[in-house]
Amino acid sequence: MKKGCLLLCVLISCAGCSDALLTEMDRLAADPEVVPPEVESFQRELTVYVSWEEDEAADEYILRRAEDTAGVLSYEILYRGSENHYQDADVEDEGRYLYTLAKKKGNREFGPSSPVLGVGNDCIWDIWEPNNTKDQAADLEHELTANSFYYEDAVTHSTVQDTDWYKITIPPRCSASIVVVQSDPIPSQNSSHLSYLVEGTGPAETIASGVLYPLENTGLTTASFLFCIRPRAEECREELTLSGGAVVKYSLRISRIDFL
Repeated sequence: MKKGCLLLCVLISCAGCSDALLTEMDRLAADPEVVPPEVESFQRELTVYVSWEEDEAADEYILRRAEDTAGVLSYEILYRGSENHYQDADVEDEGRYLYTLAKKKGNREFGPSSPVLGVGNDCIWDIWEPNNTKDQAADLEHELTANSFYYEDAVTHSTVQDTDWYKITIPPRCSASIVVVQSDPIPSQNSSHLSYLVEGTGPAETIASGVLYPLENTGLTTASFLFCIRPRAEECREELTLSGGAVVKYSLRISRIDFL
């Protein structure tokens, strides 16, 4: 009886060792996967957060950064090690940076990945974020102030941008008028940095600061409407390089509700 138990324990132990050995052999045989990092801007003043998924086939991660320019990019190593995140606080206000991720296995380097744009700014998301999808729309119940942004790099023309979704509830057989006032940059008579789009309609129209935009509820019950405000790329970026960007600050309110 004792011999049988001992044999069973040995078999179980060997099976466990075999599984561990196979796992290690799989890791040694696999090459690291080259994928772009996740880059998040505007969550903290003058800070860009970079993260990536853990790769069991990699011994070391190498994060590089270059300042966005239309000329030849010059990448520097920001981080190398085994962590899967990095907080880049060495950024300038309005600075645009491209981040790439490489992985080291033994003496061989895999990558770098394609670059991802990050933006340094002393402005952060407004308090209504995250409202960049319809499911996360902020309720428009009173006057609010917000910001939105659009940035584009000069190399890959990837973007960092913010679309603000809002929801307004209108009584039956009533019309609600919405007013958007752009405060920074101050719009000229012939330009506006923002556009406006109601769900289910299109295309988006350029916002004229201070103009009334009506929404009508022709039904017999209370209804909710979704609309978004987003920056216009052609106003935010530089025309010649199709790169650059801006943070646009604005206020939003319901001007009045009228019976139809």
